[in-house]
Amino acid sequence: MTQVTLVKMEPGVAGWEQLGASIVACLAARDFDKLGDYFHPRVASRLLLPSGLATPLDAPTLTGKFRDWFKDADQFAIESSQITRAGACLHIGYRIHLREEGVWYTIEQHTYSLLEGGSIVHFDLVCSGFCPDEATI
Repeated sequence: MTQVTLVKMEPGVAGWEQLGASIVACLAARDFDKLGDYFHPRVASRLLLPSGLATPLDAPTLTGKFRDWFKDADQFAIESSQITRAGACLHIGYRIHLREEGVWYTIEQHTYSLLEGGSIVHFDLVCSGFCPDEATI
């Protein structure tokens, strides 16, 4: 039998939990302009998407990806989220349920970020893609 012990990790960067919560709040509100405020202007990013790897080279291009993914949904909710540390990385995972053109989708994304001076300087994201809910197919 496997035992799991949860340990509260000491932050390497002050305020990492608040930063994570602020990012989730921006996503929930689809406030992409505010989301961009949390990234360094020249954030290094890698986005592993079902269509392949994307490497936006700056904060406006990166936040533009979020806008493109989620702007057209007429219903949008974050069903769950988690904010943790993985070594020096801030991990944010979330599950989104949205409706677009009458079809419901579930999307999961996990992000890993390096922080410097209170902003994200390196951002990695893994995305499940838009998974249609069985009931709406």
